[in-house]
Amino acid sequence: MTIEYSDKTAKQVRNETTKIFVQFQQSPYFSKMFKYCQKEAKYVVEELGEFLYNYELIEPEDWTIDQFIGQAYNIQRKCMFSKNFFKALPKVIYHFSLFCEKNNIGLFKKEKIEEFKQDLREGYHDYTFHSSWEEGYQIRKKQYEDWF
Repeated sequence: MTIEYSDKTAKQVRNETTKIFVQFQQSPYFSKMFKYCQKEAKYVVEELGEFLYNYELIEPEDWTIDQFIGQAYNIQRKCMFSKNFFKALPKVIYHFSLFCEKNNIGLFKKEKIEEFKQDLREGYHDYTFHSSWEEGYQIRKKQYEDWF
């Protein structure tokens, strides 16, 4: 059986993502974030839900932190948000993933989430997360030029 994109399912995913965000917003995981992360969290979570369904047909019950990290690339490539959005993106992914794991949303594993946090600290994701859309564009442009 092949899964195909559906506008009806996309709407359901948007609605479910919104409900999950409201629960997250009322949780200690949300309140532990910096204020600028709290301000950007709604947009981050909405984009993660949208991109996961639109690009990979993945619904909230199948979300993982690896998928969030993978879609962060697409979000940063396609969305021209403020610098605070880009700065908040990995932090919101971390806290939101902890919330999802604790509330049995998706297929999150605490060890993978903590590994992500450690990788961020060690600079492993320096080429994944950028401080702005422009910075990411310049890095991708240089990589493209280096390849060809």
